[in-house]
Formats: sequence, structure tokens, C-alpha cells
Amino acid sequence: MKQKLWVHKYEPKTLQEMVLSEEKRQTLQKVIDDLPNTLLLGKPGTGKGTFMNILLRQTGCEYIKINGSLSTGIDNIREQVFSFARAFSPNKMKIVYINEADRLSPNAMDALKDIIENVQSITRFFFLSNDPTLRNDVDGAIKSRCGYQIDLNDPPGKEIFTHCAYSKKR
Repeated sequence: MKQKLWVHKYEPKTLQEMVLSEEKRQTLQKVIDDLPNTLLLGKPGTGKGTFMNILLRQTGCEYIKINGSLSTGIDNIREQVFSFARAFSPNKMKIVYINEADRLSPNAMDALKDIIENVQSITRFFFLSNDPTLRNDVDGAIKSRCGYQIDLNDPPGKEIFTHCAYSKKR
């Protein structure tokens, strides 16, 4: 018998279903609407990946997802991100989604600086990090290239419990 993991069974499918403060919901809606380069910060389980799934579904943008824990080096940035970010796409915008961006090497982060600037008209970058300082962004250059830096470390606990306890089983 195939069962879904609990986190997938109850994962919100829309921004309205996410348990957030109204201020954070409005900010995240602006991110969906405007697609700026964005840094999402928060401990595991605070909604970073869920938000990205919602954003990708709603925008329909072509995207590449990089796991910063597995693809930590500059070669992966050169081979995967650079070619994707520069390639033609019939969609109006493409997204480079880097999960666990805090695990990328300093050289990989350095390589991203120029790429972000050179493809700004066709590609946006989303960095998800468990580390609130994004410690490998030594000079702050990646943060400075992000229109939004959103901290999701403060989800309202009572609302999360209510959502899980009373949600329809999917």
C-alpha cells in the first residue's frame, strides 16, 4: 500500500492555504506577481519549499531546481545553471531554484553573481536557505541581488495545528 508522507499529505496547494501572517502572505503574493530574485530563509519545515511549489504551479515558469547540498561546486553552476539561465525559452520568464543555498561553495556563489546580472531579463533566482546569515555569501553580493529577503521562521503555531487537525484528507 502506497502512503504519502505526512508533510506531502497536508502540504498547502495555494498561498491562501499556507499558514502565515497576513503581512507575509501579502509579501509572498508580491513575489509571485513580480518574480524578483528572492532569498527565502527559515528552519526546515517553515514553508520555503511549499511556497516554491505554489509559485511554480501558479506562474507556470520553466525552471531548474538545484540542491545546494548535492551540487555544491562551481562546475555544477557552470554546467547546469549557466546553460539553463541563458537558453531561449518560449515562456516569458525562467526560474533557477536553489534549495539549501547555504551549502553551496564560496566559488559557486561567486560564479552566480555575474550570471544573475547577465540574465536578469529572462531568468530569476530563488535561494532557499536554512541558515539565516547565508554564511557562504561572504561579501553579501547574492543578498544584494535579491529584491526580497523573506524570513519564514515565525509560523503561527496554533494555526498550523488547526490546519493539520481539521484539513480534509487528500
